[in-house]
Amino acid sequence: IAIDDNGQMYGLQLSAAAKIYLIDKTDNTLTLLGDVLAFGGAGMGYGMDYNSDDQTMYLTAYDSFSFNNDLYTIDLTDGSATQVGSLAVWTYALGIVSPFFCEFSADATTVCTGTTVNFTDESSGADSWSWTFEGGTPSTSTDQNPSVVYSTPGVYDVELEVTNASGSTESELKVDYITVLETPAQADAPDGDEEVCTGGFYSYSTDEVPYAEDYEWEIDPASAGTLTPDMNEASLEVADDWTGDFTIKVRATNMCGDGDWSDNLAGTVYQSPEEYSLQGGGGYCLGGDGVELTLDGSQTGIEYELYLDGEATGITVDGTGSELSFGLVTDEGYYEAVASNDNCELTMSNQVQVWIDLPPQEPETPVGPEVICEETSSDYTSEGSDDADSYAWELAPEDAGTITSDGLEATVVWNSEFLGLAYVSLYGINDCGDGNSSEELEVSVGAPNPEINGEDLVCDWSDEVYDVAENDGSSYAWEVTGGSIFEGQGTYMITVSWEGEGNGTISVEEETAGGCAGESETFEVMIDDCTGIDENILAKLINLNPNPAKDVINIQSEYTIEYVTVFNLTGKIVDRLAVNESRITLNISDYKSGLYLLRIDTIEGTVSKRLIVE
Repeated sequence: IAIDDNGQMYGLQLSAAAKIYLIDKTDNTLTLLGDVLAFGGAGMGYGMDYNSDDQTMYLTAYDSFSFNNDLYTIDLTDGSATQVGSLAVWTYALGIVSPFFCEFSADATTVCTGTTVNFTDESSGADSWSWTFEGGTPSTSTDQNPSVVYSTPGVYDVELEVTNASGSTESELKVDYITVLETPAQADAPDGDEEVCTGGFYSYSTDEVPYAEDYEWEIDPASAGTLTPDMNEASLEVADDWTGDFTIKVRATNMCGDGDWSDNLAGTVYQSPEEYSLQGGGGYCLGGDGVELTLDGSQTGIEYELYLDGEATGITVDGTGSELSFGLVTDEGYYEAVASNDNCELTMSNQVQVWIDLPPQEPETPVGPEVICEETSSDYTSEGSDDADSYAWELAPEDAGTITSDGLEATVVWNSEFLGLAYVSLYGINDCGDGNSSEELEVSVGAPNPEINGEDLVCDWSDEVYDVAENDGSSYAWEVTGGSIFEGQGTYMITVSWEGEGNGTISVEEETAGGCAGESETFEVMIDDCTGIDENILAKLINLNPNPAKDVINIQSEYTIEYVTVFNLTGKIVDRLAVNESRITLNISDYKSGLYLLRIDTIEGTVSKRLIVE
């Protein structure tokens, strides 16, 4: 047999198969738990014991025929056995020594003075006991289960030391294990407001009383209000319909009895003003008169004052028995109204806010096409601003087109005759006025249609100026036949050096800053041979020396020379000099060998000369 830590007895039956039973110690009845091993007949020897350390039932099984000698653990839910291993010694007896430890308990740990406390030893393996009882009678004992009387209030330690048969000792100290109480002393008079108002909430307290486990509070008369206790503190909700004198008292209690009632706190309940609701508030425009605040009722004999964010404003109005006004207020914040009489004050219901409204903030920049070439209309949108009620759109300059809008969307119908930069913007509107305009969206409008101006009948080898209307941001690409561009390419105005007699043309392509391009009509030019008797005479008065030449050539004239222009055989200008002298030396060392044409402009006319460069 074996017994577990709960006192349950188990029995092993030797039969064809070893079986384990639960044994009821009160009536010897058996309950089969299960088969432990499949064998268990003649020649078998068994030992069984329970180990408290690991809460396990162990079994030895010795077979005298096979000499097998094994150790098993038993599952106490179904009786099955699990082999641990073989034993080196032939045995069929098993005994496990209980562990040696010290433990105890008491039938009560909190008691009143004069109470007897019974202690119970719960140690294992002990043969002798030595007890120490702080504050108890007796203060020591060697009994296994002693009884001790505690007569003095306090909190006390208990210690037990046990010794086993081999002389080893174990001990257990339980600090502050026993609490001894006595009836609490009288509590101090409550501390708190003595003048209170109907409907109000107030707090009261008393000093803690030694050994008190709870406190009992009382108000007299009970109709003055409701006291809610919380140990040595209590909250009072004053009745709405009662005024007069009252008292509050308190006493400490514990399991040993109630202490004496404290001295009374004497107080008086005064009538509080009636509650009304503050009305008004909201926003007003910057620079406006403010917002009116009113109270939806009042009492005569009561003063009402406005508070802003918890601070008194000094704005007070006497009650009239009906609605009243605090006038217009301009400071931003949260307002409350407080009513007061000689004894009580009450915050009126409904806190209201006052703030300053501003014109709308600047809307987001419009979004839409930024280059308009040949389109007749285009759409624009904006995200607007949070504080605008409506929007107005603007288009500049006015002759760029017509803009119509619907809230945050707008359409521009462009003027077909307008060419240049236009600007689209919008501003918000609310009850406080117009806000600032958004940043402008710059739009390049129109495909250009340049028209060339200048002489269409010119003399051969002459210079003439041609131009188109100038538009900011545009670039110009000119093309010329029958002559060459002397200066101005890329701009709205060029100077053309015409060549020999015949026909010439000029055209230009204009591209705006936005990328729109347009080309002019071809401008026809007739180049006339303007040579006559006077030119022949003038030609004789101008000499080139030497000719052919290699490094330099000297040009001498009877008249002041203004310009000398050098052309190659393709008509391209190679050199051009402003002279304003009658004699010039021209450096030709960088010229390639070949035939060149010199056009010499004097104050009396223009002469063409041929130059051979070696």
